Parts: sequence; structure tokens; C-alpha cells
Amino acid sequence: MRKISSVILLVVVLLFINTTKTFADLNINYDTYAQSLSELGVFVGTGNGFELDRAPTRIEGIIMLIRLLGAEDDAQLMNNSVTPFTDVPTWANGYVSYAFEKGLTKGVSDTKFGSTNSLEAKAYITFLLRSLGYSDADGEFTYNNAIDFSLQEGLIDSSMQSILTSSSFLRAHVAKLSYDTLKFPYKNKDTLLIDKLIVEEKISSNIGNDFKENIVNETNLPVTENNTITEVSKNTESIIMLLCSTQEGTSQGSGIIIDSNGEILTNYHVIEGATDVAVYFNDGSSYNEEVYVQDYDKDLDLAILKINKKSLNAIKIGDSDSLELGESIIAIGSPLGYFNTVTEGIVSAIRTDSIQISAAISHGSSGGGLFNINGELVGVTYAGVEDAENLGFAIPINLIKQISEKKLTPVFEFGENTSLATDTISPPSNIRIANETYDKIYLNWDEVPNAEYYHFYFQEDGEDTYWYDEESGSKMKFYYNDDYSAIYSGLTPGIKYNVILTSVKNDVESVDSEVFSFIKSYGDYYSIFYDEYYGVPDFGKVIGCKSYFESDKMYYYNAYNLKSSDLILYYNSLTENGFNYFSSFYTDDGNLIYTYQNYTIDKTVMIGYTNLQGTTCYFVYITDI
Repeated sequence: MRKISSVILLVVVLLFINTTKTFADLNINYDTYAQSLSELGVFVGTGNGFELDRAPTRIEGIIMLIRLLGAEDDAQLMNNSVTPFTDVPTWANGYVSYAFEKGLTKGVSDTKFGSTNSLEAKAYITFLLRSLGYSDADGEFTYNNAIDFSLQEGLIDSSMQSILTSSSFLRAHVAKLSYDTLKFPYKNKDTLLIDKLIVEEKISSNIGNDFKENIVNETNLPVTENNTITEVSKNTESIIMLLCSTQEGTSQGSGIIIDSNGEILTNYHVIEGATDVAVYFNDGSSYNEEVYVQDYDKDLDLAILKINKKSLNAIKIGDSDSLELGESIIAIGSPLGYFNTVTEGIVSAIRTDSIQISAAISHGSSGGGLFNINGELVGVTYAGVEDAENLGFAIPINLIKQISEKKLTPVFEFGENTSLATDTISPPSNIRIANETYDKIYLNWDEVPNAEYYHFYFQEDGEDTYWYDEESGSKMKFYYNDDYSAIYSGLTPGIKYNVILTSVKNDVESVDSEVFSFIKSYGDYYSIFYDEYYGVPDFGKVIGCKSYFESDKMYYYNAYNLKSSDLILYYNSLTENGFNYFSSFYTDDGNLIYTYQNYTIDKTVMIGYTNLQGTTCYFVYITDI
């Protein structure tokens, strides 16, 4: 079931989807770039080689940048320097201190560098632009438009822009960008970075000149000729715009002429609930007579309309199974009613029932055509992600073979039937967590009047589909209960999850609820902080153990099965929230106490263990500094 498409529908909504793509995109030989940089001492591999298909951390990005600038020795001299960041490991302090002092990085917050966070493409581009003399502080570019600005300045080309805006950022991309930066001039100067390194004797002249003379052959980057795009764009003659009247108003989408005798392919969600459809052609003419629904499949999100009009310009249908990663594609549709807009891009990822593309699509593009460079129809565009750059999706054209055969149904009759099906029962609302344990949550929602039962769909954030529990080969039925109505188990603390619910009446399932998202906490509660001491992590909630209470500021915790790794987890949570290790000391009875302080909120936290009523317990004592 295309559950994810029913979340997207005609308009574009926020979609949490895994954008991972291997470093083999566009057949670029990233290993060649990495090897070239390695010979300069700029790119250093790990025990597992260059690991080009792995996402880099922010620490790795800064180290790469410092080496690229020939400043590693200077950075190491700053190992004992002080920065405002509390999450930088000791061994990397010099690198971060140097980058911070030179204005190359600002951290992810006032107190955190985000050392173990994945490095974003626009973050590394920002590092590179600053090192080349460009200033976001002076308004020359912004963090969010860094990729487009680097394209404008010529640091990257359009192919790399497409990759960076439609793929997960990998160490392979760090190598390519770093390589390109070495042969790029400083702002308003003719001096290349590699020449500067040679002059400053950061790199020997022999090695540097060899690098300049042996530029990586980039002829394997795909080039889409303008005249080819022009040829494919002639398919606008076969793309139409649809205006659909529903009980709620008017909606707009696109369609594709697949047969000269009046067959039009579009998305099911474009015509769902439509009681009248007007068809507009590229030559400016329109069709306002009877429209029939010939075939459709709601799960595939495909439908075929039939109109009484002959001699239409039918499209040439291709083979979506032959598509390859990085292949150039062109999308034609009517986003926001702008008739037959043409956009180009690449195939960013190939999924089970979806093609991820970098060509821009928007509201109204649903039902439009996706074409390969030969002008063949390979997909039907159905969704984009509004808050992401160049991230769209299309249904593979080969799935048209799976559309169920239906009799011709007048569109007004089809609309009444589909409106009835979707309006019979409302989806659940006010979804909430009623309770939780270490690895599960107990969900509840407002009871839907007349609902017989509910279905529960779930995913870990980043997965490209939603799943459901099965019972005897069918979707499990969840019945409403005042305390809780569904249990979502097997969860990992710190991970984000997304949930969708539907109501069912007379075997008719409602539309999807709004997506309910949450991050699994480490214990039995929603927050890891003490209510009365906001900003101080709650030991019990972080570790996941029960507590005793004694006095206003002292908490005792059952230490049964408590491991040293649990204590380290709590110490790390203190550090991540602005606390710094202050001291440790032994009590009179020989117990070791650790002390952390946070001057921003004027709190001191002491952690140790003692005996409470014959039971060994850890305690956390919170007081003002």
C-alpha cells in the first residue's frame, strides 16, 4: 500500500524520508579525488580506507578544513585554548579552537559545537566560502543559500549542486569539494589556494605542482545539452492541466496523454472526490464535456481518464526499470497553475515504488510527466518536499501495468463515491503519549464518534514508508480505551519516530491523521529535566531507573544493575547541557562524589552513592552555586 502517498496527496507536505544515496552517484570517481588529496596530506583515511560512503561528522569536517588550509600545525599549538563549546573531545580541541578564532565556525549553539553531529553540505560549503574570503557576517551569502551561492561564484557546478541538494552528504562529497577548493581563487584575487600553500611552504612545490598538472579528469560528469532539453520539452504537447471541482472547492493538477483516442494518465489523489473535471491543452484549447474514469488504483495513486476527443498528441512510454542513479531527467507539469513548466534534474534515488528526483516540482505538479533524456515517459510526478531543496518524487511508469481494470465511470459518479468513502469517518485527532517505559510508549487520542476500530501506522524517522502491525495476515485493529489505545514498542531512546492513525467504519478507512512525531526519552517521562530545576538533567529519566525522594534537593536512586556506562551517560548529559566537571572528593565513609557546575543557571550537581534503609543507592544533590 502506498501509505506514504496518502500523506502527501495533491499538495506538498513535510515528509520525513531517507535521502541516502551511495557515493557512486553520477559515476564520479570520488576515490580519485580522495587519493589526490591524500598525496597532499589533506585527506586522511581510517583503518577502513577512505570510507567515502559514510556521512562525516562536524569534527571530521573541521579537521579536513584545517588540513586544507595548511594550518594543522598551528591548530595543534592551540590544544589548550578555551572555546565556549562543551562537547569538543580533548584531542580535537586545537582544531576547533583554531577554526573558531579564525571565524570559520560558530558551532551549532552558544555552548555546543555539535562534534558528533552529521556534517551538512551547506555547513561544509560555508566553511569553504569563509576560508576563501567570503563573509556571511557581511551578508555576501547565508548559511541556507551557501550551496546556490557557491554555484553562482563558480566553486561548484550545476551537477554538484544537484547532488548536494538531493543526497545525503558523504565523505566522498567532502573530498570532491575540498579538491575543487584547492584550485579555486581567493575572493577578488587570482591566487589559487594550492598556490598559496606552495608559497607558504605548507606543501612542497614539487607535490603542489604535480597536483596542478594532474587535474582529475572530470569528463565523466554528465552533461545535458540544451538542445536535448529543448527536444524533450516538446512533450508539453502531451501534458495537460486538470481543474477538478469537488464538494470542498476546486483543485488543480496535471495529466499525461497516453493514447491519441483520449486516454489521460494522472494521480488518483488529483481526481479523488472530483464531480467535474475540465481539461486544458498546451495549445490553449480546453475540453469541458463528459469525462470518464476508466481505470484507477488508489494504493498505486494512479488513474486513467477517458475523454471524447480524438487525434491527441500521445506520449511515448519508456521503461522505468532501466533508470540509473544520476541519470538526467526532465519533469513537465503545471505547478501552482503555471501551465507546462519544464524543470531538469537527475535521478537522486531509486526506491521500491518511487523515483526520487532533483527536478523542482510543486503544488499542481501532481500527475505531470517525468521523462528521460530520450523523451520517453518514465514516471508520473506526485510529490515534493516543501521545506527541502530540489527534492521530488515520481511513480515509476512501469507500475501502470498493475492498475486494476475498471468499467468506464462518469467522473461525477466516481466523485460522489470517493467523497463518500473519505468523508464517512474522520481520522483520529489529538494524538498523545499516555505513558511510556524505557522501550515503548502508550498512545491515545480523542475517540472518533461511530468509529468501529482504528489502524496504526508507524516509522522510525528517515524510513521511506510507514508500517503496520499484522494479525492473521490483516492490519491489526486497535480499539479505543480511556487509558491508552495502542502500544508502540521496541523503541530506542533518543530516536525520533512518526505515527499516523486512521479510523474505520463499515470497512471504510478514513484519510490519514496528521503525523504525530516524538523523540523517545530515556526513561518513564517525556522530558529529561527536573521540573523544579530546569536545565538539570534528571538522573532517573536519563538512566531509566526509579527514584526515592528526600528533602527539597536530594534524590536517591536504586543502584541495582547500574553500570559505569550508565554513569558516563549521565555525566555526558550534564556536559551537553552546559555543566562542566568541577571536582571530586571522598566522604568520611569513603564514598566518591563527583561535582559539576553550570554558571549560566547557577547550579551545582553532586553525584555519588550511599546506603538508604539498607539499600545501596546513587544520589544526585542539586544546590545553588
